[in-house]
Amino acid sequence: MAYIEWKDDYLTGIDVIDDDHKHLFKLINTLNDNAEIGLDIDAVGVALNDLAQYVERHFSREEAFMENFAYPDLLAHMRGHRSIADQVRSFQTAYEENPGTIGTDKFLEFIRDWLTSHILKSDMAYVPYIKGGGSS
Repeated sequence: MAYIEWKDDYLTGIDVIDDDHKHLFKLINTLNDNAEIGLDIDAVGVALNDLAQYVERHFSREEAFMENFAYPDLLAHMRGHRSIADQVRSFQTAYEENPGTIGTDKFLEFIRDWLTSHILKSDMAYVPYIKGGGSS
């Protein structure tokens, strides 16, 4: 069973954003699987690195959409993105420096909870605006 299950409730109706979100779910599940089955530290590190890089790409893509449509809450949304990206990078750095002392359970729980609530609240707030061509 997947650590984090995709549900249609997460669909924004913006294909590229939905594809990004699905891929983030996949990366989180891969990281969990690698940690859970006891793969070596390098495999977990690679999965964590993939997640960190994809988070950055997704945030950039999502922010470009919001900027193109002059989304009024763009700056607040960007602050949320920076906060999560900083936390992911911080965990990644800690893991690289001393992987034996860093547990992935707490991190995975945090990223899962953040991602699902972010999609359902923050992301859904911009969807009508973008689909409306810049007017809410």
